[in-house]
Amino acid sequence: MEPHRFVASMRGITGFAGYSNAGKTSLIVQLIRLDVALGLQVGVIKHTHHPNPPSQSRGDTKTFLSVGAVEVVLTGKSVGYRFDRSRPPSLFTFEHPADLPGMFGEGIDRLYVEGYKSSGQWPRVIVDRASLSEPPVDLPALVAAVTDRPWIFPSVPTFTHDQVEALRSFLDRMPLP
Repeated sequence: MEPHRFVASMRGITGFAGYSNAGKTSLIVQLIRLDVALGLQVGVIKHTHHPNPPSQSRGDTKTFLSVGAVEVVLTGKSVGYRFDRSRPPSLFTFEHPADLPGMFGEGIDRLYVEGYKSSGQWPRVIVDRASLSEPPVDLPALVAAVTDRPWIFPSVPTFTHDQVEALRSFLDRMPLP
């Protein structure tokens, strides 16, 4: 498989990290809906620890595609599956998460990355819920937080889970690294 080149600026790539059930997928779904309503082409990279071959017809992959994502890349440690609405999934290997944006075509305007907590390759938003017993993790390249806690990171803007449009606006205005 020949890789495509993702040529958007770093402004077009945003990572989302946090513990399970923090709301990362739900937040990305809402952002995709906003982007698609603006006529943008959206891609998603989702990091998973599930070793079984994924299905395009269920789970987060189906959800991302059904709300308008053009392509979804589901990755494990060094293997990934690429999905779009018109072809069956294709298997690929990669060496480093920083290589993954290159899997997307030039028409992608926004790229959301779910997972890869320890990779600081792109600007990242922490997603957290107070109901989780663990405190939020400190992430490299942190630019914002989405949480229902009153205060977690004083150095970055904080949004509630209901402030998706405000977060989207912030991401558009965010200075490049």
